[in-house]
Amino acid sequence: MGTTANYILNGPTLATSSTATLPPPSGGTAPDGYYSDGTIVRQLLGGVFVDNQDCDCTTACSNTVITRSPGVTASDYVDFSTGASVGAIIIRFTPGNIPVGVGLSMGNTSYNTWSSSVDGEHTRIAAGPFYLGNSANDFGLVSNSPWNGIIDRTYYDGTFTATGNESDISVITQQLSLTASSNPGELVAVIGKDIAAPSTVNVGLTCLNNTTGYTIAVECPYVIPDTYRFLSSSVQATPWSCGGTPIFPAANYLVSLSNPQTPTPQVGDFLFSNNLATSSMADGYYLINGPAGSSDQYTIALSNGVITSRFACPPPP
Repeated sequence: MGTTANYILNGPTLATSSTATLPPPSGGTAPDGYYSDGTIVRQLLGGVFVDNQDCDCTTACSNTVITRSPGVTASDYVDFSTGASVGAIIIRFTPGNIPVGVGLSMGNTSYNTWSSSVDGEHTRIAAGPFYLGNSANDFGLVSNSPWNGIIDRTYYDGTFTATGNESDISVITQQLSLTASSNPGELVAVIGKDIAAPSTVNVGLTCLNNTTGYTIAVECPYVIPDTYRFLSSSVQATPWSCGGTPIFPAANYLVSLSNPQTPTPQVGDFLFSNNLATSSMADGYYLINGPAGSSDQYTIALSNGVITSRFACPPPP
């Protein structure tokens, strides 16, 4: 991990400077090495910058949680590298007591559905940041818009760095999906990856109140194991009855909100039609049988890939 320190450039930006010096009282030329402002990387050699490189300022996917403390209003941008593996990428996001706007994408695709064990599915229906959090602590996100002079920051190597850019942000009602008078707890989104090449998950987090904080983590891709594989009926518009045998059994794969995961479907969990989480099942009602060797059976309702209702059928006599 690199270190963060103050240096004096002889130009307005790192890109246009030819050297860097140590601040007073030390003074003198900065030590040779690589320097970054979060956008580019330059090598200082013999006291002179000799190259100008784009910065790979991504954070490696892992179970490590990034914590953003309150104290400043800003739009934060965090890029996570996924490596070359394929499978389900789980994103875990917990807003603090104050609502936070979130945007999530990989490549040219935006991902709009989050789920909470407190109140289930949250799906964005309007462009722009998607504000999640406790409705009791809405500080006038819509009524006080626009929010002017919100700085942009990038995250790299444990540090949020201001880019020098600012924006005015307006919020409309359709961007809100607040939990009724409660904190939603940890929210989960899932991205499916089926290309065995490095990819980047882009997360934007908008904090319009200086008491706002959050945590964010992006886990590395994994192939959903067969212990989380179920067989389901075809979809229908009305609930199934217990005791039936699914017609034309279709495989589906569970991603649990629990951490660590559990192979028992619950409200708020995700179901996919393949083990890479790249294809969601159609909205509607299903009868599903448990994994191989299990006599468990459930009737469920699905919306945007999220289980919105679930009933565990009585065991057969």
